[in-house]
Formats: sequence, C-alpha cells, structure tokens
Amino acid sequence: MATRPMTELVVGLDGSSASACALRWAASVLPPAGRIHAVHAVGSLGEPDQPGARASRWCAGLAADLTERIEVLPREVVDDVASGLIDVAEEVDAGAIVVGHHPRPRFGPRAVGHVTADLLRRSNRPVVIVPHAWDVGSRPGASIVVGVGVASATRAA
Repeated sequence: MATRPMTELVVGLDGSSASACALRWAASVLPPAGRIHAVHAVGSLGEPDQPGARASRWCAGLAADLTERIEVLPREVVDDVASGLIDVAEEVDAGAIVVGHHPRPRFGPRAVGHVTADLLRRSNRPVVIVPHAWDVGSRPGASIVVGVGVASATRAA
C-alpha cells in the first residue's frame, strides 16, 4: 500500500510545555502548505468563553519561519480530549494525531497519560507522542513514539 505525505496534522493543545513541543514538532515535519489543526478540548461541563481564544494563544509561540510555510488553524471543541482529537482528525482526514508526552502523568505512575492511552486504543490514525523536551534543534535520532495497532495507520506513520 502506497502512503501519501502527511499534509494535515491534528495537534492536541492543553497549555503545557509538552503540547507546545508537539506543536513545534508538527510544524517542523509538515511540507510547505501543510496545515496544523491545533485543537483544545473543553470538557462538556465547561463552556468555551471565546471559541478558539486559548488555542490561538498557545499557537502564538510558533516561529515565524514555520508559520510562513504552513497554516495553523486553532480550534476549540466541547468534548473529552481523546474524542475531540479523533473527531477533528476524521473530519479533516489528518495524517496523524500529535500529542505531547507529560513526563509525570497526573493520575499515577503510567508510561502515558489517560488521554494518550485512549488515543492509542481508539484512533484508527497514527498517534505521534512527542517528548516534553523536544525542540527543533533536537538531535536527529531523538525518539518520537508512534502508536501502532491498526495496520494501515502503522504503515502510514
């Protein structure tokens, strides 16, 4: 099966340094004219005060040279995080869902947090987990973890 280049990525944003790293990684790997759908999920009990305001603020730190060659589309969704990211990825036919790795998940000792675990279990698209300390200047062999499980998604990643 031939794979196509990734031109659309969904990136989960939560205001953490880990999600900022995920956003920078996504911007660095997309080809010119690629698009990032920068998604902030607001739980169903909360209402977004200004739709897109938080996602826009968290995208502001991208280097100008990256935003000149790619388009960043900030958006908020009212849903649990994993479902929100999966739904947006399906809607835009994203090549992957990108999230940051928090070094210490909030709810006990785990290799990944509950949102990432949900994405790995439920998504039929590749899930890229970017280390919390990743930066554009990271050494070429720095580890990036890609979720596996669905054969076609794994080959595309």
